[in-house]
Amino acid sequence: MISLRFIFGRVFFFLSLFVFSFHVAYANILINEVMYDVEGTDTDREWIEVYNDGSESVDLSTYKLFEANTNHGLTLSSGDKNIPAGGYVIIVSDYSKFKIDWPSLSVSIFDSTFSLNNEGENLAIKDNSLNISNEYMYVASLGAGGDGKSLQKINNIWSASIPTPGVVNSATNSNSVPENTLTNTAENTNTSSSVSVGSTSRSKISTKINRENLIFVGIPSIFNAETTGYDGQKLMYGKYIFNFGDGGSEELQANSYVGLNHTYYYPGEYVVTVEYYNSNYLKPETVSQINIEVINTPIIISKIGDEKDFFIELTNMSSYDIDISNWILLYDTQKFLFPKNSFILGNKKIILSSKITKFTFNTSQNIVLQNVLSDVIFSYGESSQKSINIIQKKAKFTSFAKEPTLSLSNLNDTNKYLNFDADLSSEDLSARAIGSNTLIKDKNNVYTFLFSFILFVGLASVAVYYLRMSKRKKQLGDDFDILDE
Repeated sequence: MISLRFIFGRVFFFLSLFVFSFHVAYANILINEVMYDVEGTDTDREWIEVYNDGSESVDLSTYKLFEANTNHGLTLSSGDKNIPAGGYVIIVSDYSKFKIDWPSLSVSIFDSTFSLNNEGENLAIKDNSLNISNEYMYVASLGAGGDGKSLQKINNIWSASIPTPGVVNSATNSNSVPENTLTNTAENTNTSSSVSVGSTSRSKISTKINRENLIFVGIPSIFNAETTGYDGQKLMYGKYIFNFGDGGSEELQANSYVGLNHTYYYPGEYVVTVEYYNSNYLKPETVSQINIEVINTPIIISKIGDEKDFFIELTNMSSYDIDISNWILLYDTQKFLFPKNSFILGNKKIILSSKITKFTFNTSQNIVLQNVLSDVIFSYGESSQKSINIIQKKAKFTSFAKEPTLSLSNLNDTNKYLNFDADLSSEDLSARAIGSNTLIKDKNNVYTFLFSFILFVGLASVAVYYLRMSKRKKQLGDDFDILDE
């Protein structure tokens, strides 16, 4: 009978054999070098180097190159389709042209149909299930733009350096320039990259918010950010988290060229902050902020025509160009929508013809200008003409056109005149009050003069009356003689 000790011994043996002989095999194909802008005529001379960072060989013929939103197939032109662990392979857009530039290169080469954008684009390597193995977005600002260099991943940092197809990337490599090009001069041979890998003089990672400090209420504004690494290169991975200071917050990928749209609904001063996160999303690498001034939109309906020519004139009271796309003009029951990309230049005006607005003239002068949020920017009426004249007169004494930036303090006085709920400004009301006081004073003077005149006439009449009566009594007394008896 088999003992329990024997059974447990056998089980332990096989388990030990399984554990110690087992190893994890994985494949990881990485984009390692990109030649997107070959010196001279670069048509069909572009290439991409990939590297097997895994522990087993990979059949690259089953993979795809994702470029220009297309999954390009890979066709083996020379060498072995299986990339060994730690091996390099070149993907070219034209095998014959690549061999002219690099005739002695013995690495495996795959041909594909692609054309790299000289300004930058997103690249990816996908496996046979179209899962992304690795991706990289390059930009021309990193360099290698037609100067004989390529973009290379050196110590996990992308930078421009002398090309190294099929071998380890090196910032100081000078022996891998194209072997058969007219530009293969001593200058190119001895050139080394300006990247100082491992240098102690590196600057810190920094983030900058790309946005002007002045924003208008109700107009969508684009926010973007840019982060530079230790060697000054632009970082295209990671993400940003924006806080706009008005309760709004949004996330943006670092490789986005579009940015974020945000609209402020009320005037004021806001603090905009942005946090940059790389692959570690537990804490931000950098935090940056700017102060934003949001002001009312200084556009008025400055003049309208008559039944002969019913035009509408809009005036921009600031020195900044203002986008009025999708704004609305309302004229009683009639409506006009401004088309996309409609602008009013700083301190300028535009005149809209009734042939464009299709407005039909009537006796009413009630015209309303609304922004994209349907907020009333200006309301024109018969009683608003006085305010418009004051605003335009006031604008002549402001420095909108002369100042490079529009300060909030300068706009405060003008915004006072842009409150069109009242027909007249405080300045005009005070002027009216002065005029009224003068008129009352003049009336009082007239009444005083009349009263004095009447009193004078009355007193004079009484005096004349008493004088006459006194003279009359004297004359009557003279008619009698007193006789002594």
